[in-house]
Parts: sequence; structure tokens; C-alpha cells
Amino acid sequence: TDLSLMLDVHLMCVFILFYFLGKKARTFDLEAIFEQTRRTAIERSQRILGVQGGSDSSDSDSEIIGPPVPSQPVAQEENDEPIGPPLPPGYRDSSANSDDDEAENPVKKIPDTHEITLQHGTKTVSALGLDPSGARLVTGGYDYDVRFWDFAGMDQALQAFRTLQPCECHQIKTLQYSITGDVLLVVSGNAQAKVLDRDGFNVMECVKGDQYIVDMANTKGHTAMLNSGCWHPKMKEEFMTCSYDGTVRTWDVNSEKKHKSVFKPRSQQGKKVVPTCCTYSRDGKLIAAGCQDGTIQIWDRNMSVSVESHQKHHNLSEIDNPVICQRG
Repeated sequence: TDLSLMLDVHLMCVFILFYFLGKKARTFDLEAIFEQTRRTAIERSQRILGVQGGSDSSDSDSEIIGPPVPSQPVAQEENDEPIGPPLPPGYRDSSANSDDDEAENPVKKIPDTHEITLQHGTKTVSALGLDPSGARLVTGGYDYDVRFWDFAGMDQALQAFRTLQPCECHQIKTLQYSITGDVLLVVSGNAQAKVLDRDGFNVMECVKGDQYIVDMANTKGHTAMLNSGCWHPKMKEEFMTCSYDGTVRTWDVNSEKKHKSVFKPRSQQGKKVVPTCCTYSRDGKLIAAGCQDGTIQIWDRNMSVSVESHQKHHNLSEIDNPVICQRG
């Protein structure tokens, strides 16, 4: 029995040995395993990201890799309730009252969209004149030029239709059209005023006085540089000039050989005073002159004597281009 048992154990060992030694070794396809692992990882990432798609879209290179893009924050609705301490009394919100400010500002009412720039020259423009109809403008400056501008016949170049030097090498001080607009008064730095027509041609030139005569009332015209001039508000043939010779003279366009009348400003001590500007009253009956000592002297046009004098408050010689305005 013991021998048979030993034989059975020996045969069982031999059978087990032949069973394991005779079985073929198992082989593995590594590429297939790697491909399966890659697909499994992609499918797992898609499930995590919540991306829906088939097997074709999973192989695309344009797939989003990484965490999901955060959504755009929703803008909160504006709250009309004020935040912070209350505003001080009398405070005005500029944004709320912008329309009211524009309505109150008179500058906003000017049609500045129609603004143009007229180039007179490279030097200072010292005189401007607009005819009563508003169709033509005349400019004068320190370059001795007088330019005529016609708005109706002006093209996009915005050029003057005529340029001339009526007073040669003298600066232009005053340019003014007559009440009818047919002639132009030109006052420059010389002693003789000129009157031109609308196209710039000479109509008359004031005569120059004798500078060796002491009494300026006995000369036919000015003997020194002119300061200002203006037309009579009612009579289209009469105009007035004032000069450094200490006189204010009235002229007639039809008589250029001599002035019509002469007025001589005087100080309180009776000395000669230089008039720097002059003008007529609205009805043309009075003549006013602003003088270098700060006084404003007024004459009756038909009397040649001073009827009223404004006391001096400051020196008019310290003011550039002093002007007297008549009451409107």
C-alpha cells in the first residue's frame, strides 16, 4: 500500500511537470494596449469636461484641453438709489443739467459750423470794414495792404478778389464803408485820408496842410499822422478825421481841396491836446473826440466850440487803438 501510494504521488508529479512544461507561453500586443489606454483616457476626459461627441471628434487636434472656460459675469442692473452721504445743498449735477447749460450759453447759439478763415497776410490785421449789405468785406494791416473780399463771388480758395496799397508804405488804421456802401474811407499813418469806390479805385484824396503855419485852423488839411476817421451817419458825402496835429476835421467827398470845418481840442489849461479817436452822434449833430490826456470832448457840429467835456480818468495814450462808440 505504501508502495502504491508512492507511485501515485510520483505519477502525479510527472503529470504536473509535463502539464506546465508543455503549455505554450502567452504573448502580449503592447501597441494595442497603449491605443486602448489612450482612448480610455480621452473618453474619461470628455466625460469630466462634459463634452459630447463621437469617436471622430475625439481624435481631432482642435479639442479643448484643460478646465472649462468660466462664463461671462452678468452685469448688475443699475441702482437709482444714491450711494454714500447726501449731496450738499445747492449742488447741481453737471450731467443732468447739461442741456440747460447749453440753452443758457449764448455762444452755443452761434452757427459756428459755418465758420471760415480768411488769410489776409502774415502781419497784424489792424482794420476791418463791412459794407451795409454784408456782401463785401475789406481788411487792412501792418503790411500796408488793403484786401477786398466778395462773399457772393468767393470760391473754395477763399481768396480776395483785389489787393492794393492805397497809402504806399503807411500802416492802415481805419477802414469804413459809407452809409450807402458805394465808397470806402481809408485812414492810414500818413496825413492824407483817401476815399475809394467798391472796387478799390481812387475817388478822392484829402489835401495836406502847411506844416509851417502855427494856427492849424488856417491850414487846408492835416499836417501830421492820422489817428482815426468815420463817416457821417446821415450824410453820405461827409466824413471826419483826427490827427496828431491836434485837430478834428470834417470833409466833403466832392471837395478835396479843403476841409469843411475844423475843431481843436484843448486841455483845462488851454493847451493843445492830441485827439486819438473821433465819432459822430447818432443824429450827426454832435462830434466827440477822445483825447490823449484822457478827456472826451464834444462839439456841436455847426458851432466849432466845445459844448461838453468829460473829465479825464486815465491816459488814453496807454490804450492801443482807442475807439469811441456812439449811443445805439
